[in-house]
Amino acid sequence: ITFASIALSITLALTMGSAPAAPPKIKPSKPPKPEPQPQPPPAKPALTTFAGMQGRILEVNVSPNEPAPLIVALHGRDADEDQLSKMLSEGKINGRILLLRGPLQGPKGWRYFDPFFTDSNAILAPAIENAADQVAAAIVEVENKLKTDGTYYGTSVIGYDQGAAIAYALAARDIGGELSSHYVMIAGMLPPSLYPSADNPDRWTNITLAMIH
Repeated sequence: ITFASIALSITLALTMGSAPAAPPKIKPSKPPKPEPQPQPPPAKPALTTFAGMQGRILEVNVSPNEPAPLIVALHGRDADEDQLSKMLSEGKINGRILLLRGPLQGPKGWRYFDPFFTDSNAILAPAIENAADQVAAAIVEVENKLKTDGTYYGTSVIGYDQGAAIAYALAARDIGGELSSHYVMIAGMLPPSLYPSADNPDRWTNITLAMIH
């Protein structure tokens, strides 16, 4: 018997008598993180009725008892009163923003009148004139309330799309700026029958117009 055979016998004995190797440890996988659930949109602020029209007033950089300009914002077709609110409330203005919602509900939002700008003058003009009457009544009601409170400081009207058509109509018949001193019209139009008469020397007096196509 050689030393080599003895060593081999010892090695075999140790190998055969040893415990089986432990399986490798597997770290448990972490459970996947739950996906964040979409949050419901914040509820819209409650609306108030002004001469039969729904709307609300935002006070931007003014205190409740402070005299400040009244800015009337009129939205476009199939939108709502918030269409212009963010742009105006985040701008560098000080004033009260009167947001008026169109009274007619469409498939995606609200509108002030049903006819399209492409409709005939005979169809479109009366619809715009009727909407302008409603908006004017709401403006006057708010103006009178602010005057009573001692917080009135003039009125400006800004309109987009349908709101611009109404702003045009109001400006065309606003002699001497009795309703508003400033009108801003964005992407709107006015049917020819609602143009102010060229024979009226007081048309477009004491008012400022800004027209953006």
